[in-house]
Amino acid sequence: MRTLLMLSAALLLAAPAVAAQASPFSLEVRGRAAFPTGDFGEEEDGIGVETGWGGSLEGHFQATPLLGVYAGYSHTRFPTDLGELEELLGDDASVDITDAGFDAGARITLPLLNGGAFVRGGVVYHRASVDLSEELLEFFEALEPAFDEDDLESDWSLGYQLGAGALVPLGQRLSASVGAAYTRYEPEYEDSSTTEVSSEDLSYVSVEVGLQIRL
Repeated sequence: MRTLLMLSAALLLAAPAVAAQASPFSLEVRGRAAFPTGDFGEEEDGIGVETGWGGSLEGHFQATPLLGVYAGYSHTRFPTDLGELEELLGDDASVDITDAGFDAGARITLPLLNGGAFVRGGVVYHRASVDLSEELLEFFEALEPAFDEDDLESDWSLGYQLGAGALVPLGQRLSASVGAAYTRYEPEYEDSSTTEVSSEDLSYVSVEVGLQIRL
């Protein structure tokens, strides 16, 4: 009887910790360096896209010890090298390309030492925008009176993302995440003056570091 009472007391004391560890919900925030690939990474007419920087915020639900799902929002900004155009208009002339939108998918996590290794894949619902400095806006408006700044923002488009990485425990509820991902979609731009629609490939490989906290 005494042994049974001691065992029951131990289970009651351990219950809160077990419940905290068993929570299937978590939040993850990540920062990234993004390297353009494919057509997006190729130089055209002396203008090239450089390494981008951004981040994401995601919510996770761990359905089983191995399988989880996630959804979140990400934002990445790519500066450009304008080449001769910058020499013509001055150092203040700049073009940035912003990729932003919603991400959702599934993640498989496998035990690895004290942490875990994961692979993930899902869909992205993103849009791209081209942000011009004031000097370039004035240049294009003078060059083309029908120029519309709204044409520099694409429609929303579906794409995909594949990634892999590792989780390193920092405490009972906190883990560090490191990994890499490949993102690709084709933003479509509509010319308001002609109603013509053009699409471009936008893809990049990102190296990411973040923190995940279990709720």
